[in-house]
Amino acid sequence: MRSLFCDPGSKPGFAWFEDNKLFRSGWEPELFPEDGWFEVCHEAQHSAASLYRNGRKVRINRKSQSTLSFTAGRLFEKFSAQRKYRILPDDWRGILWPGARRLPKPVVLARLETEVGTLLDPTTPKGHRGDVLEAVGLGLAWSRLTYEQKEKFRVE
Repeated sequence: MRSLFCDPGSKPGFAWFEDNKLFRSGWEPELFPEDGWFEVCHEAQHSAASLYRNGRKVRINRKSQSTLSFTAGRLFEKFSAQRKYRILPDDWRGILWPGARRLPKPVVLARLETEVGTLLDPTTPKGHRGDVLEAVGLGLAWSRLTYEQKEKFRVE
């Protein structure tokens, strides 16, 4: 089964899985076929006026938010699949690390670096590494779900 996982941040990250095993990861969408996927799963993005960083409320720049939404939508439409899904960051992180909800991003990236960092292409630029790590983490979490569990995240 051929699956693509996408962290559609301002610098997207991608992970291609074949039969629940990482086949390729990267940061350039052009390196991944646009069609022929059984499933494509994106980390869901949602608009918010603010978020919490290090326990402090921080306002979100509207331009940044609209750029993120545009990029997420563009990538969602770019890749065709028999099934498409969206899953919130807290949901896939909770699958990967049961009981761990609302983990700060630095903690998530540190855990992923320890668990799967050696699987990434060593030429991955530092500025893209976190996004690629999150795409791989999303793929690993997804591989633990049954078909029935996946269906609650299905959008197409």
